[in-house]
Amino acid sequence: MISYADEIYLQFGADSKIHGATETPAMREIRRKSIEANLKLVPCPVRHLGTEKTQQLYHAIFDHLIKSGVEVRFNSPVEEFVISQNQVKAVKCSDETFYRIFLDIIEMIRALDKVKSGSRER
Repeated sequence: MISYADEIYLQFGADSKIHGATETPAMREIRRKSIEANLKLVPCPVRHLGTEKTQQLYHAIFDHLIKSGVEVRFNSPVEEFVISQNQVKAVKCSDETFYRIFLDIIEMIRALDKVKSGSRER
């Protein structure tokens, strides 16, 4: 799932550089000291986006979703999930109950799949 999300970020312009993928002398020293302290250091390479790039990236994703017909709601906190037969049938928010939310999410995933495959409809 992380790789899938990462691919979407790349499609929308994230920097391709991964930080922490190659162990440096400083990282080896930190690893050595962590072993001495009986700690396990877990390497975690990351794609750093930065504040400005993050805003641009999410704006591009948001625009794409809106153009794909996804309705986005803000300030509608979820109060309850309506579950029947081990499936979520609806989502109750403070002002409305959404029965189609998962169909909408499926449409969003389909739109993102188009992006992943390289088809950016604009």
